[in-house]
Amino acid sequence: MILLKTPRPGIIELDLSGVVSADDFIQIRGQVEGILEASGKTKFLFDLTDVTLFTLCAAWQDTLMEVRNFTNIGTTAVVANQKLYADVVRFVGTVSPEKVENFRGNAEALSWLSQN
Repeated sequence: MILLKTPRPGIIELDLSGVVSADDFIQIRGQVEGILEASGKTKFLFDLTDVTLFTLCAAWQDTLMEVRNFTNIGTTAVVANQKLYADVVRFVGTVSPEKVENFRGNAEALSWLSQN
């Protein structure tokens, strides 16, 4: 499941939990793309703390959404306590033109986003 939290100025905050599927990304894509079109370059905060499974198809839909909106996606903070997700975030950070960092909590992630 993906919950799009009430947007903060310049930040899209997504709270992911349980099993995250391709359908979850498809359901929020219109809202996210609408915010990106209206706001331009926007930062992201992904909270993966309560994710039990992030399916390969979900990862593909996430990638498609990012590719379609490449010019409007800015700095990204990911809250992930599980080693696998933290490792993926480190890899994405090496290939992304924007800063991507992993954090243990939302407060720390939001603080970093406000500075970057």
